[in-house]
Amino acid sequence: MKIEFKKQYEILFKKANTDIAVSKLLIETKIENIDQEVILFHLQQASEKLMKCLLIINKIKFSKTHDIEKLVKLAQKNKIQLIYGIEELEYLTDFAVIGRYEIMGEDIEEIDNYFELVIKLKNFIKKEVLRNEVK
Repeated sequence: MKIEFKKQYEILFKKANTDIAVSKLLIETKIENIDQEVILFHLQQASEKLMKCLLIINKIKFSKTHDIEKLVKLAQKNKIQLIYGIEELEYLTDFAVIGRYEIMGEDIEEIDNYFELVIKLKNFIKKEVLRNEVK
């Protein structure tokens, strides 16, 4: 039996999709007693994993971090094209750790905006992955 090993960017992309799916489920079901920080945590996780995926396919090394701003700046420093409005996702960094333990509060309209931006990032990176696999 042949064992197939996945590439790191494939693993990150799949895990980001899981975080997106969880976010979507929580947004759509509008569960009353759920902290909105839980949704923002999963959106942060998806953004972080997608940015790391993009850096990996561009062969850019990065240190262990949850900081989306650092990942965005590293991509920009290396002249990697990004989606318009990516800087807005930098706000989600706080939800990687702090948001799990404190009540930070956001209104649902802003969550919808973050969700849409994460989807744009996912679709952009999906195209980048396919483009790099063809090379």
